[in-house]
Amino acid sequence: MKKFTSITGQKAAEEPKKEPRKATAEDAFKQEARSLMEDLLSISTHGPIDRYLRAGSIKIEGKEEFLEALAHMAFRKSAEEKKALLESLKAEVADWKSIDEKKEQVDAAIPKIVDPSSRRKIASLAESWGDDFETMRMVAERHASKLGPDALKARAEAAAEMSRKDPSSAALAELARIFESKI
Repeated sequence: MKKFTSITGQKAAEEPKKEPRKATAEDAFKQEARSLMEDLLSISTHGPIDRYLRAGSIKIEGKEEFLEALAHMAFRKSAEEKKALLESLKAEVADWKSIDEKKEQVDAAIPKIVDPSSRRKIASLAESWGDDFETMRMVAERHASKLGPDALKARAEAAAEMSRKDPSSAALAELARIFESKI
């Protein structure tokens, strides 16, 4: 009877050689989408829920933020492809200045996305303290004093955007004013 190692041609102490799989653009997109889902989507329960789901419901929250972030990711990918194409033209065209200007226009066309965690924190502040402006002001100022300049700017942008989307919310407008004043 022949040994298995003599049939396969492998030594017993060696593992079979695996060729690394090259990452494709599709793999990168899937990984980014998976990361967005982990960051933005959460399951929330409403009402008393037991193993029989009596008088309650389970919902996935964060769908809007996920779609917005996914659209932003697609715009960014498209812009990167356009910029790569413009870079390739530099070898053929002598007018580099106009190509650089066109790349700046492509960058400017990418919609800005607000940090989802900042949006959640602003929404939480507005929901928790929106009825009591004095307490909300105090809590927001204490919260703002603990943040660095980048986080303050992110909170201010999130509050301003949320205030633009819901102009009837005085709490969001006040939070935007508070965070912008601390920058």
